[in-house]
Amino acid sequence: MGLTKDPKRGHHSNYPLTKNPDPIKEKKKVKGYIRKEIEYHNKTQLQEILKHYTKLPQKDIDEIIKIIDKKR
Repeated sequence: MGLTKDPKRGHHSNYPLTKNPDPIKEKKKVKGYIRKEIEYHNKTQLQEILKHYTKLPQKDIDEIIKIIDKKR
């Protein structure tokens, strides 16, 4: 799953977040979305954690867990 500013990716709709975790984009009123597709990678392929991002609201975390559970 990945964070994006786009409401769709191809034919797939992305899940809209209640609050954008990027404080700069949140200030500019840019909506944040989570891609519903799940991709698996080795840790070495992932980029660094963005420390300046804020924590997601519990409502968004619960919805993301539901999406992951459906895909398993």
